[in-house]
Amino acid sequence: MELEKRYLVPGWRLGWLIVHDRCGGVLSEIKKGIVALSQKIDGPCALIQGALPSILRDTPSEFFDNTKKLLASNASTVYDKLSRVPGLRPLFNKF
Repeated sequence: MELEKRYLVPGWRLGWLIVHDRCGGVLSEIKKGIVALSQKIDGPCALIQGALPSILRDTPSEFFDNTKKLLASNASTVYDKLSRVPGLRPLFNKF
């Protein structure tokens, strides 16, 4: 899911990735690389930085409340579905 579509702010992204290592650690280096890349920041967009104070101040709180509820519902649905897959034990992080 791209936050740019949810919050109408280009460049903000949120996603999920599953790494299933059946061999007990063979993919540990790959996992480290994925984490390093996922936390890489190329730099913020100056346009977004300039607009954020107004977006956060002037957007009705209902928009953010509804969006948080929708994200929580989506996360719960994905967790429930993945929990039914044999061999998968997803972790659920509460917002």
